[in-house]
Amino acid sequence: MNQLASPTRSPFQWWLLGTVLLLAGLGLLNLSSAARDLERNLAIVQAIYLGVGTLLALVLAAFDYRWFEKLAYPLFVLTLVMLLSVLVFGRVVSGARRWFHLGFFNFQPSELAKIALILALAKYFSDESEVPERGYSLWQLVKPATPLYPLGALGALVLYWEKEPLAALGGLRIALIGICLAWAALSVLWAFRRGHTTWHDLLSPVILIILPALLVMRQPDLGTALSLFAIGGTMILFMKVRPRSFLIAVAGLTAASIASWYLVLKPYQKDRILSFLSPGSDNMGTGYHALQSLIAVGSGQAWGKGYGQSTQTAFHFLPEQHTDFVFSVWAEERGFVGCLVVVALFLALLVQVINLASSARDRFGALVGVGMAGLIFWQAFINIGMVIGALPVVGITLPLWSYGGSSVLAVMLGVGLLLSISMRRSAR
Repeated sequence: MNQLASPTRSPFQWWLLGTVLLLAGLGLLNLSSAARDLERNLAIVQAIYLGVGTLLALVLAAFDYRWFEKLAYPLFVLTLVMLLSVLVFGRVVSGARRWFHLGFFNFQPSELAKIALILALAKYFSDESEVPERGYSLWQLVKPATPLYPLGALGALVLYWEKEPLAALGGLRIALIGICLAWAALSVLWAFRRGHTTWHDLLSPVILIILPALLVMRQPDLGTALSLFAIGGTMILFMKVRPRSFLIAVAGLTAASIASWYLVLKPYQKDRILSFLSPGSDNMGTGYHALQSLIAVGSGQAWGKGYGQSTQTAFHFLPEQHTDFVFSVWAEERGFVGCLVVVALFLALLVQVINLASSARDRFGALVGVGMAGLIFWQAFINIGMVIGALPVVGITLPLWSYGGSSVLAVMLGVGLLLSISMRRSAR
C-alpha cells in the first residue's frame, strides 16, 4: 500500500490544461454552429458545464491524487448503485433510460462510470504485491471462482428477466436462479476455505469491467459499454498479458461477439452494422446517418465552407449534429485542414497524458494516466471513424466536443486527476 507522505511538488502543467481548454474552445465554436437552429443555445450551456468542470479540475489538482486510491472502491460501488437506480428512476429519452432528471440538469451516471472504472482498476493493480514478470494469465485476470460471478449472473437474470432470450425460457428461468444461488454458495465456501476474504481477493479486473458494462447495456447504451471494455482492456494490456492468454481472450471475445449478435444486440444495432458492411443498401433507413455524415465531410473539401455555412446542418439533413455527429459539422465548415488541426490537438493531448503516466511516482498514478489516455483515444478514434464511415455507428461521443454536461464534467474530473498526478510525479 502506498503511503500518503507529501511528495515533492512539480510545476503546474499549464500545457496540459491549455491543450484541453483549446480543444474544448474549438468544440464550443463548432457547437454554436451545429446547434444554431435549435431553441436553446447549447454552446452557452456547454460553456457553463466546461467552466464548472475546469473549476472542479483545479480543485482536484490541489489534492493529493493518492487519496482517491482509498476511495476507489467506494466510488465504484456508488457508481454501480447509480447505474442500477437510473434503470428504475431514470428519465426515458428516445427509448433509452440513461439520465437522472435533476430539474435544470440531466445527469448521466454512465459517464461517471468511466472514471470510476479507471480508479477501480488502478487501485486493483496497485494493490498487487507482486506483478507477474511474464504477464498476467487469463486465470489471474478472470478469477472464475470469485463469488461475484454468480451474484452478477443472478443480478443479470433479474435485469434481463423479460428480455429475449431469457423470456423464451419460461419456467427454466427459476432453475437458473437456483443454479446461481448454489454457485454463489460454493464460491463463498471455497473463498473462506482458501482464506480469500479481502476485496482484492474477491475482485478481478474482468469482473470490474463486466459489472458496470452489464448495467449500461441494459439502458440500453452499447456505445458506452464498448467504451468501458476498451478502457479496461487498455489498462489490462498495459499491465502485460501472456501471449497465450491474449490469444485465448481474443478467441473468447470473438465467440462472445458472435453470440451477442443473436442474443444481445437489438434489431436497430444489427441494422447499423449491416449498413456499414453494405454501404448504400438502405440510405433512407439505417444507413441514413452515415450517408449524410459522409456528404457533410466530403463537401467540406480542403478548406471548408466557413462558419455557419454547412448546408447539411442548415437543412437538417444531418441527424444528431450536436452530439454524435458534431465532428461532421466541423469537417463541412473547416474542411480537411481544419480536421487535421483537431486530430493533431487530440494527439498532442494524448502524448502529454502518456508522458505524464510514464513519470508518475507510483503504479496507481501511472494507471490512472493510462486509463485517461484510453478514454480519450478510444472515444475520439471511434467517433471520428464513425463520422467518416470507417466504423459502424455505435453512438459514442467526441470528448469535449459533443454536447453533454455529464460527459464534459467526467472528462474534466479526469483532467483534474491528471493535473494532481503531474504535480506530484517523480523527480527527473
